[in-house]
Amino acid sequence: LSVQAIEIRHGAGVFWGTQYHPELDLDALAAMLRLSAEDVVEAGALPDRAAVEAYAADLCRIHADPEGHRDRIARHRLGPDLLEPARRRAEIGNFLDRLVRPRVEAAA
Repeated sequence: LSVQAIEIRHGAGVFWGTQYHPELDLDALAAMLRLSAEDVVEAGALPDRAAVEAYAADLCRIHADPEGHRDRIARHRLGPDLLEPARRRAEIGNFLDRLVRPRVEAAA
């Protein structure tokens, strides 16, 4: 995706956000998928609730033992940007360090 983090100014407010959830580990992502299964299916991301559950279960297995589930990692095309916490969180850290913090410090 070309846009991963964004700043929105509206009136006196400044809002920052990301398109993804870098703070979430795979088991938390699996829980979110399960909670929003109807929306996931309705959006066409997965065909039915059983597919959502199967994908969520795979994410939990990978989270618990990444080395033991290389087949699932490959099947779901999960790369280091998702699997390695430091890489997953690097973009949001850079966003905070280079955009948010300097503006907050300048305003203080």
